[in-house]
Amino acid sequence: MRTTPMPSVNRRHGPRMEVLMMVRVETDLFGSYHCLARNLSSGGMFLETPDPLPLGTPVRVHFSDGHEDIVARGMVRNHYFLNWFDATGPRAMAGMSVVFNGFEAGLDCLRRMLH
Repeated sequence: MRTTPMPSVNRRHGPRMEVLMMVRVETDLFGSYHCLARNLSSGGMFLETPDPLPLGTPVRVHFSDGHEDIVARGMVRNHYFLNWFDATGPRAMAGMSVVFNGFEAGLDCLRRMLH
């Protein structure tokens, strides 16, 4: 049986930066909590958290470049559950992607971070 590879679709817009920073996520239904951002673009970010919020949940994400606060409005788009092996043995991570749909503060700061 011959298989044809599926084409890869990259829906990301703009430069993406690998980061490792704490962010605060606020929701009307689920309150506020902190989680770890793993990557960032002007269109969204991946947040590592053991309990991803339900898909479609509106969120406000607060983070900083160390000098200026950034507040992005967005929505939970995807859930991820990763398992892998490395030199230390089996590893796992859970998280969610958040797509941004607007900024309350710091858009120019974010643009400077990404370029």
